Amino acid sequence: MYLAICDDDLNELKELTIKCKHALVSAGITSPLTIHAYQYGHALIEHIEKNPQIQYDIIMMDNDFGENTLNGIETTKKLREMEITTPVIISTSHDDYLRQGYGYGIFRYIIKPAKQEDIDEAFTACLKYINQLEGKEMIIKNGIDTIAIRFKEIMYFECCAHTVIAHTKNKNEFSFIMKFELVEKMVPQTCFMKIHKGLIVNFNYASRMKGSDLILNDGTILPVAQRRRTQCLDFFRNYVKGYM
Repeated sequence: MYLAICDDDLNELKELTIKCKHALVSAGITSPLTIHAYQYGHALIEHIEKNPQIQYDIIMMDNDFGENTLNGIETTKKLREMEITTPVIISTSHDDYLRQGYGYGIFRYIIKPAKQEDIDEAFTACLKYINQLEGKEMIIKNGIDTIAIRFKEIMYFECCAHTVIAHTKNKNEFSFIMKFELVEKMVPQTCFMKIHKGLIVNFNYASRMKGSDLILNDGTILPVAQRRRTQCLDFFRNYVKGYM
């Protein structure tokens, strides 16, 4: 497991490292743990840009890195623009930042000084999110090719006539022939929901609801059927409550 921690206070950085290790051990993580420490959000961004093979499982960072530098929420926004969906935990001394991070997939805000029990709870939520789709995939026939696609990579399924299109987070589209009712039964029910007769959405990528539309993290706007609006809103609220 790979973990990134960002804090401009070196003493705080050391203390967070200890607390994060404790949280993972308490959660039953026994795999080798690699922790990369950064003093600034832009340092994390730069390192990922230079080393794209690095894929962090969880990122924890302070929100305030001082003047003339990215704060934690702005850093998270940059990560999402880079199509990095890693769960982010923000530690902050001020709760007035909370609304600014809405829609960026920030899993938890922890008020400083960070308590061990708060970090434990935040990491448990992150691990629950990571494990729910890990390793689960569907096999489809795309033309002459047989392809395995992990559910966690799929943003939404779209039904066009008798063809189903799987739209992935990397902007790839895979077309295959299958009854849409069967697709609905195959997907993990914890995070996928049918919002329209021709749309099944992975709520990991849902940003917000606006009127009769569901807006995804990348700006994609998907219509919600009128008879499904209340159910969709309840599903979204419960999903956020359970995983965010």
